[in-house]
Amino acid sequence: KPDFVETYQCWDLVTTETSVDQPSDEDVYELVLKGVAKNELLLAQSESPSKVTYYAQRHCELDCIRHLDASNSVALLVGGFANGKTTTMLSIVQQLASKGRDVFLLGRPSAVALRELVKMCRRDKPFTLVIENYSRNIELVKQFCQHASIDSNILLSEKSELHELRAH
Repeated sequence: KPDFVETYQCWDLVTTETSVDQPSDEDVYELVLKGVAKNELLLAQSESPSKVTYYAQRHCELDCIRHLDASNSVALLVGGFANGKTTTMLSIVQQLASKGRDVFLLGRPSAVALRELVKMCRRDKPFTLVIENYSRNIELVKQFCQHASIDSNILLSEKSELHELRAH
């Protein structure tokens, strides 16, 4: 029987990378100056959070992961501009994926994303959906809520100002 290949144009299935021991100076500069995080370094940092070598793990991460381990859960990261929401979210995503959870990250939003999401919600295996700047993609959030199985969950992020305007 051939294997079913699940591919999407707009959604990226998160894979864990082999962790490394120490980040280079260039890795730290990329994170601090450009906001470009390396997944394998985020995962390595989560394995020893008290020894900060790359990124200061937020206290909310463990609570968020525990919450997202439950069925039918929603987690929302809200913070100011350039406050580390994306890096925190990517760290959570890496930790969930390392536990064997299927995690799909909205990589390239387009008109196809909605159709792909409905298809994704029909899969047998539960998953975590991750959408950054959720208010720009509120229709995707609504469709997830309508079609996802009870075993699936969602992780969202938004800037404080936009969340306060659109919290309803």
